[in-house]
Amino acid sequence: MSDVAGLGVSKPASLKVFQPFFVSLTLPYSVIRGEEVSITTTVFNYESKCLTIRMNLQDSLYYKILSNTSRTVCVCSNEAMSVRFNIVPKKLGEIPLTVVAKDVDSSVCDEGVEQMALGVSDAVTRKLLVEPEGVRQEYTYNSFVCLKDNESQFNDTMVISLPKDVVTGSVYAVVSTVGDLMGPTLNVGNLLRLPYGCGEQNMINFAPGIYIMQYLFTVGQLTTSIENKAKNIMTTGYQRELSYKRTDGSYSAFGNSDSEGNMWLTAFVLRSFAQARPFIFVDPDELKQTSDWITKKQRPNGCFPAVGKLFHKAMKGGVSTETTLTAFVAVSLMESGMLPQDKVIQGALDCLRDASSSLKDSYSFALFSYTFALARDQYASDLFRALQGRAIREDGLVHWEKEKEIKPTPRRYWRNLYYRAPAADIEMTAYALMTHVLLGETDATLIGQAMPIVKWLTKQRNALGGFSSTQDTCVSLQALSKYAKEVYSANIDLAVQFGKKNSTFSHTFSVTDVNRLVSQRAQVPSSILPIKELPVKVEGHGCALMQADVSYNIPDVKDEPAFDLKVRLSPSQDVMGPILTTETGELLCLPLDFFVDAKWLREDTSNMAVIDVKLVSGYEVDEDSLDRLMNKPKLGLKRYEMEGQHVILYFDEIDKVSFSFKIYQSTMVKKTKPASVTVYDYYETDLSATKMYTITEDMCGVDPIGVDLP
Repeated sequence: MSDVAGLGVSKPASLKVFQPFFVSLTLPYSVIRGEEVSITTTVFNYESKCLTIRMNLQDSLYYKILSNTSRTVCVCSNEAMSVRFNIVPKKLGEIPLTVVAKDVDSSVCDEGVEQMALGVSDAVTRKLLVEPEGVRQEYTYNSFVCLKDNESQFNDTMVISLPKDVVTGSVYAVVSTVGDLMGPTLNVGNLLRLPYGCGEQNMINFAPGIYIMQYLFTVGQLTTSIENKAKNIMTTGYQRELSYKRTDGSYSAFGNSDSEGNMWLTAFVLRSFAQARPFIFVDPDELKQTSDWITKKQRPNGCFPAVGKLFHKAMKGGVSTETTLTAFVAVSLMESGMLPQDKVIQGALDCLRDASSSLKDSYSFALFSYTFALARDQYASDLFRALQGRAIREDGLVHWEKEKEIKPTPRRYWRNLYYRAPAADIEMTAYALMTHVLLGETDATLIGQAMPIVKWLTKQRNALGGFSSTQDTCVSLQALSKYAKEVYSANIDLAVQFGKKNSTFSHTFSVTDVNRLVSQRAQVPSSILPIKELPVKVEGHGCALMQADVSYNIPDVKDEPAFDLKVRLSPSQDVMGPILTTETGELLCLPLDFFVDAKWLREDTSNMAVIDVKLVSGYEVDEDSLDRLMNKPKLGLKRYEMEGQHVILYFDEIDKVSFSFKIYQSTMVKKTKPASVTVYDYYETDLSATKMYTITEDMCGVDPIGVDLP
């Protein structure tokens, strides 16, 4: 800055940084314990002369080295040379691999080659993900308690059970406690172990942030760090959701690639975006366009039509799809700011009144009750009484569930004690809880009566703080946040003890108002598992959520399938010979055709369905072959994603599908373990089927052993 000439900006200058000698490792994304992995190590020489390089793979307890730990090669100027080290991983998790390369004062170069010793060296450390064999399984036990001053303590017993064929070393168990009903929700952005590849599923990265922000702001617990994290996740979710917006203002599961907008999803997005406006920027013009699209679709009788595919099967219940959908749309419009007196809402309520005499299923009763309660309509009381008569009351808990004739009842060869309810049961129970809270504004006893519902809902939570799928998670978190605001107390001082003192496992947590939102955790040693009885004792005053999360692998899934799933592989017919080799010259397998056949076995239809193909270690998918599947409208494939070793394929529903794609070997891994293919209903994940598959040497079409290397 100059007083005479003003602001001056210099011309840009570039600085090129160049490393004339370095080493790199080529690793597969992941391997299975016990597989034989070739670690390709490449050294690059950009010095002016040839160098004699010795490369060493450091010994480690994490793996067994099958080859020599040291290799010496001649690398001339502007050339690269690769060698391989064969290892077998022995430990699970991310294991470190370190290779050191340096020039040495000896020669393996051809006679007459000009070389020199410069004393150069380089080292590189990479981590290799080692997974256990088999298929991952998990379950969660939750217990929620509120102690008052006149209550001395609370006692519970957890059972950490395991199947007999659990894979050795795969078990991981942790106990935790948090002093706030909404505490687990702070894991916003990572509430489900499910893919988020469509417009509805993406909302799991958006809507929960609204409820946690509303709750923490109301009770005065919103910190800057939590606020910033939630806003960042919500902003990203908002921007991503706009990619599923159609030109007419509606939303659909896969945006403009669908033939029309989806009424249910559009209403869900409108509600969520409007509720987020106090926290992040949401374009008001976008909201108006979306709202106009919805209201213009309303029929003269006040009902809203089921535009687009209704992939939320619970709404098909015992009444027409149209009336149940109308209740959902009316709720969304009111929660987005439309007044109950608006003619659009009044028309929708008239539609629902006309249909209410035909209600037959608990889901519709729960949704209708909440709709009329939200509208402050007196008819809510009549619906609420009918809903109460349908409640399931067991062991001090209250919930609602689908009628027995349509309730999924998969048989399992082994089931832990803490089976999570279907998503539709969780969702309708959450609607019932919100109705309790709304009607509790004029009848305070209803808030107290809601505790058994809250306890049942908390028992359905997964290890991440979510529930089963997107919609039940969003509705349940909204319900729990509304309830938590009504019963919040800053006075909390609890001692939560897992296990007995001086036993094989014992851990005590102190929960106070200062750390009420912090999830305190302790790992249970796998050496003492399973545990028939793990006592839990809570003393003091206040509320706390206790949780045990258990995960493990089994060799294969033996549950009764909801799909008929067939998998086979064969050498690709359009490839005449080996086309790939590794950097070290090893011949890789010919590309393989991967055939999948899936058929729904139930009488009704599936919800949105997902096929998850885990690739064998060292293999990758040919994306061009997946793109060709996307160009087959009759197949019904709406989207695909690749996450690590997984290929995830989305379908609106699956009745019967058959398709194939190509995979190829990119990294040499020998003695590969079986991998899995799973098809499941996205909204009822227990409705699934899993098949294991292997790739054998005779499928390759070439000798997979490769050539000898230095």
